[in-house]
Amino acid sequence: SSSLLQLRLSLRLLADFRLFKYMRVIDDDVVGTSSPKDNIKHLQGAVRLIRRAIAEPNPTLDFLNVYCLIYLKVGGNHNLQEELKNSYMRGYREFHKRTGDKQYFYQKMEEFKRAFTIDGRNAATEEEISQMRIWDILCEVDLHNEWLNGFKDNYLSE
Repeated sequence: SSSLLQLRLSLRLLADFRLFKYMRVIDDDVVGTSSPKDNIKHLQGAVRLIRRAIAEPNPTLDFLNVYCLIYLKVGGNHNLQEELKNSYMRGYREFHKRTGDKQYFYQKMEEFKRAFTIDGRNAATEEEISQMRIWDILCEVDLHNEWLNGFKDNYLSE
């Protein structure tokens, strides 16, 4: 049981490391001779290919897609706006379900939002960060509603 817990912790830390590692593709020390925008486009292409190849939900890929879309600016494109919202909310819900330690979950969600502007990155506006916080609330309502329905089905059914 202890080794299983250590394995889960290792996998969780590895997933975190990958998410934040790939978000660095716009940083000066990573960009090299290409541009941050080119790097984001390549990352988005890779994310899309991988997402098509796997069937199960993957919050890391969802959040990388969010990062790419916000960096590239979806503007008035309704389809991209929906993709952005759906990726964020799907990633939030799945990450929440996979994370037993909810304090850790909320800490990582805040770290994700800060990663857009940390160290001089200008990947997101305050308005875009505020929109993510609104989606957080919508996801929380959905998650609480799911829990309440499960409770009702398990304990209040006749």
